[in-house]
Amino acid sequence: MKDKFHGVSFAPYTKHQQPGDQLSCKVIERRIAKIAPYFKWVRIFSTTEGHEFIPPIAKRYGLKTMVGAFIDNDTKKNKLELNNLIDLCNQGYVDLASIGNESLHSQFVDLIELGRIRDRVKNNIPFDVPVGFCAIDWEYEHYPELLDMFDVNMIHVYPFWEYYPIEESIERLNEKYYHAKELANGKRVIITESGWPSQGEFYVDSPSIENSFHYFKESQQWAQENDVEIFHFNSFDESWKDKDCRSHRTGGVVEAYWGIWDSDEKIKPLFDKLFVEKKFKHRDKVRDYLKMRINMLCEERDKNNDEVAHMVIDKCVGELCYVMEYMEREFNNTK
Repeated sequence: MKDKFHGVSFAPYTKHQQPGDQLSCKVIERRIAKIAPYFKWVRIFSTTEGHEFIPPIAKRYGLKTMVGAFIDNDTKKNKLELNNLIDLCNQGYVDLASIGNESLHSQFVDLIELGRIRDRVKNNIPFDVPVGFCAIDWEYEHYPELLDMFDVNMIHVYPFWEYYPIEESIERLNEKYYHAKELANGKRVIITESGWPSQGEFYVDSPSIENSFHYFKESQQWAQENDVEIFHFNSFDESWKDKDCRSHRTGGVVEAYWGIWDSDEKIKPLFDKLFVEKKFKHRDKVRDYLKMRINMLCEERDKNNDEVAHMVIDKCVGELCYVMEYMEREFNNTK
C-alpha cells in the first residue's frame, strides 16, 4: 500500500463524553496527532461545541479537511452550524465542505430546504471549495435531484448493514461505488463513510476485530488500486453510542465499536502491526532527510573559512541532531 491512507472520520468524544459536551482542544490535538501520520484527510461532522477547533488543528498537522455542518431539526443550531462552516471556509481551513449527514433519510430536511442551504453556503464561500451532501448510496436513486445539486456526490456504503458476509464485502463495495459513478455521469464521487465494527451484538457472528481489520485493509487496498477516495469509519470507538444507539436493526449494540483505536485511544490488535510498520517507514524517511541535511551543512562548513559561518552552521547541525535524537526517543516510547 501507499504511505498514507486517504481519509478517516474523526471521533472527538472521550470515554465519558457525549454530543452536547464542549470539546477540549487538548483532546482534539492528542487525537489528531494519532491519526495524522497515517491519513491524508480527516472528516469532521460538526462546526459547533468545539468541533470548530478541529479544522485549524488538523491543518497544523498537515491534514486536508472535509468539514460538515450538522443539520437536524434544531433551526437555531443549524444556523450556527452553517455560519461556522462558512467562516471556516473563508479562513482557509476547509478543503471540502459538506451539508448535513443523512439528513434527508432522517427527515430533518426536504429537497427544497436542502437547496436553500446549499445556495447559502455556495454564495458565501470561496468558489474553489467544493460542496457536497452526505447520503446513503441508494438515496441518489431515490432522490435523483441530488445528482445535480452539488459539486461532488458523497456516499455512505456499508456492506455490513446489508448483511453481506465479510468475504463478499469488497465485491459489494466495488459494485456500489461504480453504480454511483455511473449515476454521477462524470462527477466526482467520494465514499465518505465505510467500515466494519470490531464487536457488538448482531444476528450473525460478524462483528469482530478480525473482520474489522480485514475490511479496513482490503477496502484501503481496493481504493488505492482503483484511485477511489474513501473515508474509513471510524477513527476512535464512541462509548456514548453504547447506551444511546441500540439499533432496531440489530437488537443490540455495534455502533460504539467501529474505531481503529478504542475509546481509551489504544490502537486495536491487528491494526497495531499495520500502523507500526507505517510508523517505521515515516521515521526512516525523516531520519534519512535529517542525515542528508546534516551532511550538506557539514560539507558547507568545510568549504567556508568564515568563523561566524562556522558558528551558525555548527548551531544548525546541533539542532538537527537534537531533533533526530528526540524523534528516535519519542518513537521508541510510543511503539
